[in-house]
Amino acid sequence: MHGNRRRSYTARPANRINKKQVANTLKMVGILLAVLLVVLFSIKTFVTAAPNEDTFCEGVSINGVSLAGMTYEEGVQAVEQSIQDRLHNSSYILTYQGQSWTFTPAAFEAELNLDEEIQLAWNFGHVGSDSERRASAEYLKNNPINYEKAIEFDEVQLEDFIEQIINTINVEPVDASVTVGSSEILTINPSSTGLGLSRNGVKQILLDAIYNDNTAPIELKPSVLQPKYTTEDLEKNTKKIVFYSTSLKQSSAQRNKNVWRALSRFNGFIVKPGERISFNKVVGKRTLENGFFEAKEFDGSSVIDGVGGGTCQASSTLYAALLMAGIDVDVRSNHSMAVSYCKASLDAAVSDTGKDLEFTNNLAYPIYIYTACDSDAAYITIYGPPSQYDIVVDSVKTGVIEPRGYRTEKDTSGKHAWYVDELVLKSEGKNGGRSHAYRDYYDKTTGELVERQIFATDSYEPLKPTYYVGIHGLDEPKPE
Repeated sequence: MHGNRRRSYTARPANRINKKQVANTLKMVGILLAVLLVVLFSIKTFVTAAPNEDTFCEGVSINGVSLAGMTYEEGVQAVEQSIQDRLHNSSYILTYQGQSWTFTPAAFEAELNLDEEIQLAWNFGHVGSDSERRASAEYLKNNPINYEKAIEFDEVQLEDFIEQIINTINVEPVDASVTVGSSEILTINPSSTGLGLSRNGVKQILLDAIYNDNTAPIELKPSVLQPKYTTEDLEKNTKKIVFYSTSLKQSSAQRNKNVWRALSRFNGFIVKPGERISFNKVVGKRTLENGFFEAKEFDGSSVIDGVGGGTCQASSTLYAALLMAGIDVDVRSNHSMAVSYCKASLDAAVSDTGKDLEFTNNLAYPIYIYTACDSDAAYITIYGPPSQYDIVVDSVKTGVIEPRGYRTEKDTSGKHAWYVDELVLKSEGKNGGRSHAYRDYYDKTTGELVERQIFATDSYEPLKPTYYVGIHGLDEPKPE
């Protein structure tokens, strides 16, 4: 008997990864992929058909004429036949309401030289390396190109032809206007629409007809032109918006004449939107020859007689009325001393040699100014577009400036003062002061203050009292 036999098994070692072998394998795979891509690209390149060296590529045209598949000579002939026939053998008719104009390009020396455009079209697929020619031909298939060339004419002739049409058809719109009559009578003249064709528009219509070979009569369709101001617009925006006056009750007759002389230049006065007005230019020089008289006026802190005295009351009355109308005042100066006919900072001093009142109509519509005077007051009425707000103009005194000292005036007549140390009051002095004016805008519905504009901050000199002083010594007896 055999004894127990034991089989001994030797365990096999586990498979080990050979890193070098894997690296070599990946390298081979990469090389194979690169070769495959090169092959595929080469196949694609050779599959794309090379452009025909003798014909134009597909996708290129000139002035709408396709040149695909044509030889160079055929392309030139096709373009010339398509365009040149229209330039030399065709006529195009423009019409409007029974009138007509015939346009024959040949009569206007029409020319169209397409040599450069034909060469550009030919370059696709014919210039560059083999791959560049293939690429440009392939590009055209998805991105067709049409070369346009403008027709050349005798421009003077063409402009004259178009001008005839324009002058026959075009009609300017008429704005509604206001005739300013006396006694605040405003008459609104109605507006009307116009008709308009542009010169470039007519020229383009002719070119389109040529390019499209449209020889059928073409009815022109001018645009309707709207007036800037319609009748309805002016009716809504020509309302009485301001009435203002200043007192003349303490003024002399000569001074009143000066006030009216200046204001009369603004009676029935129209100010267009954006227009800037100078009071001095409208009124003119204050001279006797210009119809003005001698009257009291300020000269610094003194009161003197001067030609045109009182003109400042005319400018001040106009100034306050303009503010109430919402008009922009560009240039304005206050007097050296406060005046009695209006509140401080609501005055506007003017002079021939310097101070002026200038204003601009900042509203969307014209304003119309009427002026009047009587023995009681100077009046200004303004018509124009109503404001969306209630406008209030006023001023506030912010300080008092008291006079210092006094003036003397020799009494040569001896009626008021005889001795050199005798002072008799001739006229009272008055305080000066500081003030500012403001313009408030109130909501018409709620009455709430929307905006306050402070537009003038002024200082007025005081007026010193004036005393008569005698001219006689104490040893000279005063006559009985």
